[in-house]
Amino acid sequence: MKKILSILVMMLMALPAMAQSSKITAKVIDSETKDGVIGAIVEVVSKSNANYRKHATTGVNGDVAITSLVADDYTMTVQFVGYTTYTKDITVKGTTALGTIELVEGVAIETVVKEVQALRTSQNGDTVAYNAAAFKVASDADVEGLLKKMPGITISNGSVEAQGEQVKKGDAIFPRLDIEKELEELHAMNAPKEENIPLELKDDIEFDDFDKIDLRVGTILEAEKHPKADRLLVSQVKVGPETRQIVSGIAKWYKPEEMVGKEVIVVCNLKPVKLRGVESQGMILAAGNDGDDLVVPVATGAKDGCEVR
Repeated sequence: MKKILSILVMMLMALPAMAQSSKITAKVIDSETKDGVIGAIVEVVSKSNANYRKHATTGVNGDVAITSLVADDYTMTVQFVGYTTYTKDITVKGTTALGTIELVEGVAIETVVKEVQALRTSQNGDTVAYNAAAFKVASDADVEGLLKKMPGITISNGSVEAQGEQVKKGDAIFPRLDIEKELEELHAMNAPKEENIPLELKDDIEFDDFDKIDLRVGTILEAEKHPKADRLLVSQVKVGPETRQIVSGIAKWYKPEEMVGKEVIVVCNLKPVKLRGVESQGMILAAGNDGDDLVVPVATGAKDGCEVR
């Protein structure tokens, strides 16, 4: 008799565990594309106890499983933005495989118009990300209208809840920038640094030595490239009553036609010298460091032949 009572007690203790061991499996797909719908909410509500309900979210390929269910009759619903809600009465006992559930595209879903695409959401663990580009919104749509259609999301008195938990505003990922301040800092970073490096000067000369140099204003009448040197220009320069031929190394910075008409400063008392076979009867002054842009100073308005002092 004791043995029979023990067996009965063990059977009664096992009943709750058996009742909780049932589960359902299913695959949710788009009825048109046959692609799995990721992020759909599958919910079951007990017919004998409306307060007993469980839900799960479809994962990769639209697969879903709800475990630890009490064996019972249920009403199952499947919801996702842009589709008509799928409803079916099911009986769960042990492992119940429901097979493939096809969601049909909804019609006139308030402010949201669904665009059929293979991938509308992505899932990472328990986080569902909606692809906003997969949904077209009517011209008078607002954010609240869209959120109200998302399964598992409710809006009440301006508060948004997802799966029963309140959505709170977090810290800004990308804080607003002060454009003017950012530009100032950028300019400061890129500005050339001023270095107080002393000039490397040549040896001092006496004033009498400098006074020996005869600087005059000359007007360039003609200019052409040197026949044997790409870096040299050959110019005909009018200095007062005479015209001099001067060869200068400015072809890299000036075209011949750009020099014609310029009133330049000429060193007139240099001894004539031949440069690559062409005689030069003076020097046109120019300013610039090696490799930098070179500039030929001009004496605009001065009469050719006049002395530079």
